Amino acid sequence: MTPLQLVLLVSIGASTLAVGLPNFYNNLHASRLNEPLEGLTQIAARASAGAAAVPPNWAYPATVALTPSKVPHGLKSDAPGIWQQPTWKKLGFKFGRAHHYSFEFKSRNGASNASFLARAVGDLDQDGQASNFELRGTTDDLSGPKIYPNEKRG
Repeated sequence: MTPLQLVLLVSIGASTLAVGLPNFYNNLHASRLNEPLEGLTQIAARASAGAAAVPPNWAYPATVALTPSKVPHGLKSDAPGIWQQPTWKKLGFKFGRAHHYSFEFKSRNGASNASFLARAVGDLDQDGQASNFELRGTTDDLSGPKIYPNEKRG
């Protein structure tokens, strides 16, 4: 290999890296943000579907604490039975793959209206600063279930 060919090879490799690495990091970041958004959307859709068929005082399943209780950092698998809590089963929610967020579902059912808050908490870079994503929903006797936009807190 001549010096000119070597220079040409190095410059092509450097150009490829200069273009490819930022795209790789952007896609990696987007994929990690996808987990809480997809999870919350699934929880909200199933909670609202269940609420549409019953009166507000039975609309949403019971509150369940942050699951897993300690925010995971890419766990390969959760402790056995962790997603077997009745609320997660009713919502059909669980993970069968590595994940970076814990999820929580809080509900309040009343005679004429009900509401829920679904929350995802993650610390992707393990700096102690958690990212919180929330999705809320309501239902009442008159208008039926509604889901409100995602919110990111912290």
